[in-house]
Amino acid sequence: MIVCIIVTFLVWPFNVYTQDCDQIFSHLSIDEGLSANHVKAILRDKDGFLWIGTTNGLNRYDGASVKRYTCYDEDKRKGNNNIGALYEDTEGKIWIGTDRGVYVYNPKTDKISYADNWDKLSGDFMNWVQAIEGDKKGNLWVLIPDMGIFRTSADGVNRYEMPAGSQYKEDYFNDICVTPDGTLWACSSNGKIFRHDKGYDEMVEVRCNFPSSEKMKFTRIIPAHD
Repeated sequence: MIVCIIVTFLVWPFNVYTQDCDQIFSHLSIDEGLSANHVKAILRDKDGFLWIGTTNGLNRYDGASVKRYTCYDEDKRKGNNNIGALYEDTEGKIWIGTDRGVYVYNPKTDKISYADNWDKLSGDFMNWVQAIEGDKKGNLWVLIPDMGIFRTSADGVNRYEMPAGSQYKEDYFNDICVTPDGTLWACSSNGKIFRHDKGYDEMVEVRCNFPSSEKMKFTRIIPAHD
């Protein structure tokens, strides 16, 4: 059975209590070389580098120093440095979600390019990207809250919107994850859970009995591993 961990905000304020621990934390900021203090996405790649997406560019931290990257495609003359999503694929490429579409970092060339091939297949992708995930088949799943969820593959781009009856201004997908069995799950801003039905190729709502009767707003959905 696949279980997802849901991170929520309840409608009432609450206190958080912590205990002392023996962990040692290091602090990175603009003083240590970050391009901005407002961090929106973090990824550790297969080589151990820490990639940090901020409101003012991409950073790679090797444990000692920070290397900054400007998210700009010189050939296509497109760029955006407000980075909210990062994902590493099986080839080691880093997919970058920005406020104006998706970019990809190629470690072989050490350059960033705009993923315009998706635009040609699905229309204008120049929108706010909330999350990027991948599955075992090599598909990339891209969440654009204003437009829905997109699955990109060698066959093209598929778009998945909220089920009939939902309005984007009232309820929209706000996070996605892929579980170990390759299933895409999503949560919505109005406290609903969805999964991708592979047979019908559509997003279906999963009815959940949560312990609280109060209205909840989901912010993250994370796969739980056995």
